[in-house]
Amino acid sequence: MEHTPQLPAGFTVDTTVASTYAMYAKSGMGGGNAGTKKNELPERCFSSAPQKASLTMGWMRLGPMPPSMNMNENNFKQPESATSKMGFVSLDEPGGKEWLNGGVLSWRKLTWTSGETSDDKFHCPGKQVTAYTASWVYYKPGNKGAQYTVSLQSYLGSKNEAKAVMQEAIAEIMQNGN
Repeated sequence: MEHTPQLPAGFTVDTTVASTYAMYAKSGMGGGNAGTKKNELPERCFSSAPQKASLTMGWMRLGPMPPSMNMNENNFKQPESATSKMGFVSLDEPGGKEWLNGGVLSWRKLTWTSGETSDDKFHCPGKQVTAYTASWVYYKPGNKGAQYTVSLQSYLGSKNEAKAVMQEAIAEIMQNGN
């Protein structure tokens, strides 16, 4: 496959990550693309919140996979990680799992509260911003078994907006992957 999947609107190519996918595409063993999009932070209160969202979308040939080996079902059954506080994120909590295009879409909800981290330059009591991280994995069984993945990190906006980005990327990678 020589075609590079197109990124959703608003994302620009991240050449460092995309070059790895280009290497796999030349070998015929995979392919994909990666990009970033500027997050429009609502106020200056959030110096620790991510300035950009990132998106990776790719596929990798796995070889023959028997239909009885239902990796998609096993992935869906895996429990979500617990709520935590990590790094500069005030709260990282599970956002649920759902079936989408035969694969499993997993969500995390990330919340930053102004003034809760040491690197906040401005303290704005009570102000919060929320971002979503989503991961979609689909295992294609059969003689040309493959793993398709789409990952969206730190997308500032609503879950519905993040899901629309994921759906566009999934449709593109499914259309262009082998």
